[in-house]
Amino acid sequence: MIRALFMALAGLVLPLILVPGAVGSEGVPAEQRAVEVPLYVSTLGDRPVRFGSAIQDGERLLFPLSVLRRTGANVAFNQESKLVVMEVQRSPLIDFPVPAEGMRLTAPGRSVNGDVYMDVAGFEPVLGIAFQPLDDGVVLMRASSRGELPLRSPLGNQIQHPFSLVWDPLYRTDPHQDPSFPPVSVVSPSWFRIRPDGEVEFKGRASYVEGAHRLGAQVWPLVNNGFDPSATKTFLNDPAAVNRAVARLAAYAMLFGVDGFNLDFENMDPADRDAYSAFVQAVAERMRPLGRKTSVDVTVESTSAFWSRCYDRRALGEAADYVMVMTYDEHWGRSPVAGSVASLPWVQRGVEGLLRSVPAEKLLLGLPFYTREWEETQTQSGVKVRSKALSMAAAEARVRDNSASLTWLEEAGQMYAEYRSGGKRYRIWLEDERSLALKSSLVPRYGLAGVAAWRRGFERPEVWAAIHNTIGAAAARSRVSTAQ
Repeated sequence: MIRALFMALAGLVLPLILVPGAVGSEGVPAEQRAVEVPLYVSTLGDRPVRFGSAIQDGERLLFPLSVLRRTGANVAFNQESKLVVMEVQRSPLIDFPVPAEGMRLTAPGRSVNGDVYMDVAGFEPVLGIAFQPLDDGVVLMRASSRGELPLRSPLGNQIQHPFSLVWDPLYRTDPHQDPSFPPVSVVSPSWFRIRPDGEVEFKGRASYVEGAHRLGAQVWPLVNNGFDPSATKTFLNDPAAVNRAVARLAAYAMLFGVDGFNLDFENMDPADRDAYSAFVQAVAERMRPLGRKTSVDVTVESTSAFWSRCYDRRALGEAADYVMVMTYDEHWGRSPVAGSVASLPWVQRGVEGLLRSVPAEKLLLGLPFYTREWEETQTQSGVKVRSKALSMAAAEARVRDNSASLTWLEEAGQMYAEYRSGGKRYRIWLEDERSLALKSSLVPRYGLAGVAAWRRGFERPEVWAAIHNTIGAAAARSRVSTAQ
């Protein structure tokens, strides 16, 4: 629907006069940047009346809230969160956690020339609206019926093992518009955050899901807790809030056709670990009848209370369909000593530790597409250490620009470089095709479900062939023509 409308409107666009950057066109080709489209409104079958303009941004169409309200849509803009809030009082299409309570959904909003615009794609059934192209623009109208939502995931709920997932925290470009989009089976954009009251902040878009599906990739959006232990405690220990969040996620799953969710709750009080396991169980039980997968991220086992002991890995492995072990940050950003992000022995120990609690066929190996450059300064009290995260390309550039020598570390399974500048020593443990292939070899060795890589955009394209060749990913996607 969205793509067909975009094609129909391609010849109707008008120049858009906006404050630079107001529409957020970063990463969008010049010929696809935001333009105005004449907007008409038709109510009760009346002749369409012009009400300003919609904004066409690539293959997305954004409508002003002021005009949406004329069709009866209950929408408002939250200045603090910069999200559009939709109040859905009654709908046979989605569940309501509390009978007397409405359903509140959110979407990204854009302030443009004194009005706020939103992409309504996916929300039409609950807003009760429809839109279609005219000869000279687009008409917005009340829908004669709120339609039906698909019960099952559009791509089905089966996925061939071993498979690859990549996290996409920026999601600037829709997958089918990005020639460098990796040939993965699953992509996980960072779209959801759960608030203490169980309301869910959503920053996704339907065109991203449609684009991934056209390439044959499933979409499991990431759901996080903001890494806030106090807010997380409030949420997990409030049954009404938990029910509210589960219902919201189910609504988004059906409205946007996503194929699952990836729950990424970190920095939690260990006292809340049972409550978190119960929440994951509730999400999984709600998603299975919808044909959606539930996955959960956990750290490597350690003595850290809020970053490791907060997980009951066995209970999570029983509740979720998949568990991603984040086998990276062996040496984290504020580590007191320099070292690898993910040396091979440390990664292997992490996997073996998880296998004591989680079945191999549910476990995905975390792969880092980043490294850290460590700066060491000699002081009177010892060595002061600072670090900076680098993408693979940035790390290679630092090595090249500083004429640093490279040494293969057999035990770590990585290339190592160091150089001196300004009286300081700089050290980098690099990730490349060879190091990632060695880590990926743990997948067939232990019969794991696949790999999960952090993050899209930090890798060199060549690493995917090395990873897939190593794990034997028969399910690695083949490109699907975007002409379909």
